[in-house]
Amino acid sequence: EKKFDEIVDEIGIEKFNEIVDDVLDEIYLISNLYQILKENGIRYENGKIYGKLEENPSIKIYIDATDEEAEKWELDYEYEAMVYKSIDIYANLIDIFYETKNLEKLAQENPLYSKLLFAADVMERILDKIEGKMDLNEFIEEIKMLKQNGNEIRITKPAINEILKALEKAEILKMKKGKIIPKERKRR
Repeated sequence: EKKFDEIVDEIGIEKFNEIVDDVLDEIYLISNLYQILKENGIRYENGKIYGKLEENPSIKIYIDATDEEAEKWELDYEYEAMVYKSIDIYANLIDIFYETKNLEKLAQENPLYSKLLFAADVMERILDKIEGKMDLNEFIEEIKMLKQNGNEIRITKPAINEILKALEKAEILKMKKGKIIPKERKRR
């Protein structure tokens, strides 16, 4: 950091930024040249170059251009898409709430199920916050951020509403006239 300050003091920040931009341009150029050689079967290993550049090599350079410029210069478009393996697990909130023991076993076998355990834990924490008949809006404000053991869990209002609807549908709580009322619930 001290050396950086000395250089900037000596040449000025504008000149420094200009040099950095030039270096980045050089890196970009070298990267493009490397890519051109690679696409034409030429590689550099252990201090030696392998392969031979054909008379009419394939060259691919990426540029930013408007649609009009691309059409004028007859440029080809290249679209790049990334594909990842993904697994979605659909589960009823109430089922995961009551099946925590089974989920714990599944989560040990496959960590993907840990998210379901997390959802069950959040529901348990929400239910633990209900103390008799409470104002619904005040309750929602209170549980938007749950704290435990120095950790914070932030829950959006739409997510809270969905959780409360599921709990009401399962007759674990009741919401009426802006109030939330707990019902007798069986423990998980």
